[in-house]
Amino acid sequence: MDPIKITQFGSYDVWALGGGRFAVRDAAGILDIEHPSLDLATAYAMDLAGPTGKESVAYFRAA
Repeated sequence: MDPIKITQFGSYDVWALGGGRFAVRDAAGILDIEHPSLDLATAYAMDLAGPTGKESVAYFRAA
């Protein structure tokens, strides 16, 4: 399966890699970290892109 871009936060993209694996990658191609769930990958990208580094906490509390 080819990777599929799911969403983007700032310069950080969340990708589905297949086999239940997800990754956060930056636009420069330096950061490439795999996560076992979409929620973790999304939260990580949100925190990296946000000014405080805690954006995912507020998002998931509100959900």
